[in-house]
Amino acid sequence: MKEKYQFDELRNSLKQHLYDALEYSLKNKNWREANELTHKLMLFIANTTEKDYLYIEELEKFSCFDLKKIDNYWVENSNGRFGFSVQKKIFIETGNRLGVKPQDWNKSDLDNYLRFASAVGWYDENRRNNGRESGWLQYSYYMGMVRNDPSWGRGGLPGGGWLQLLCSEIDLLCVETIIMIGVGEGWRILPDNLFGYSFLALRLVNCDI
Repeated sequence: MKEKYQFDELRNSLKQHLYDALEYSLKNKNWREANELTHKLMLFIANTTEKDYLYIEELEKFSCFDLKKIDNYWVENSNGRFGFSVQKKIFIETGNRLGVKPQDWNKSDLDNYLRFASAVGWYDENRRNNGRESGWLQYSYYMGMVRNDPSWGRGGLPGGGWLQLLCSEIDLLCVETIIMIGVGEGWRILPDNLFGYSFLALRLVNCDI
């Protein structure tokens, strides 16, 4: 009993340390560091630090209290420019459905997701049309735009690789719908972040965020 109490106290102390570091980075407008701290914090809260992403079932039961707290930190320190609640609003306004299982996705869902990604600055169709390999922005380029233009990329942060759904039993749709979310030194290419954000948005709605 005593050992469990000590363990819980240690976890609470470490979590508060991450919250303090996140708040410090946000107050100093260090968006990149704040984004990566949010990634670490969410993994820690979900008790899944042995991997660097969350599965859908972990998102479905993610702490509403902590989601709200993280969102408040971002919204308050960016004057409403960033935050999960800002993202969710844009996600819904661009026609995206909530909690859609991979086998139920269709071309309209992909088109709507690309509209969302374009709206928050993750994706630029013009880059693709100009002969580049992808319309997805490199992480460093994206962060540079966020830093240099205070009016750019509303709703694009936090954005992280904490969303993942195993694709082992998913058909070709999973392979064809490549989605990139920025983490660390470069963009992670995850075929399933497209599905994951649908469930994150659903969790945000259920948590009244």
